Amino acid sequence: MDAADRLMQRFAGAGPCPRRVAWFGVGADGAVVRDGFYGARLTVSLGGRRLESLRESFSFMTPPELAPLAGQPLALHEEGDRIAVRLPDLLFAVGRADLSARAPAALEAVARFLRAHPSRPVSILGHTDDTGAPEHNLSLSEQRANTVYAFLIARGISPQRLRYRGLGSSRPLAENRTAAGRSQNRRVEIWLSKDRVVAG
Repeated sequence: MDAADRLMQRFAGAGPCPRRVAWFGVGADGAVVRDGFYGARLTVSLGGRRLESLRESFSFMTPPELAPLAGQPLALHEEGDRIAVRLPDLLFAVGRADLSARAPAALEAVARFLRAHPSRPVSILGHTDDTGAPEHNLSLSEQRANTVYAFLIARGISPQRLRYRGLGSSRPLAENRTAAGRSQNRRVEIWLSKDRVVAG
């Protein structure tokens, strides 16, 4: 929580509470958490009762490897021991795999981030909404993933670290019934493993 008690991130699980929680500095909204003072609470549900600790304050410094991503039109997502950089549809020309004018700065920041983790393999996954023929969506998603792959290689990322794949509309983040949901589903994700505990 920040100073105004707004939720920054939540971690949930079952069973014994771990001694440490691996966190890469990504907020619940996918943005990089800024330097500052924050608070944390531990909540436990046991036998139908809910127990909550007092708020503990701590200082947080943005991991330097995440700093290049701050302020860019992208989102971050943590899942287990992996982290994903999500590139939205607006970084591409409409219905095409060409990069938009906004894309180079965002992808340059991603390249700097990946260079800070030189030993980590990277998966680039292209996604679409379910509008149009499945064959077209699969092809477009692979072309966009390949565009990002080629950009990163041109910026010095070793091709031996990279693999790319198009998944079409098979892994939506949101319902395709709304424009907002379809926009969320049109994306390219860049996945890599976390390599250290940033806060714990």
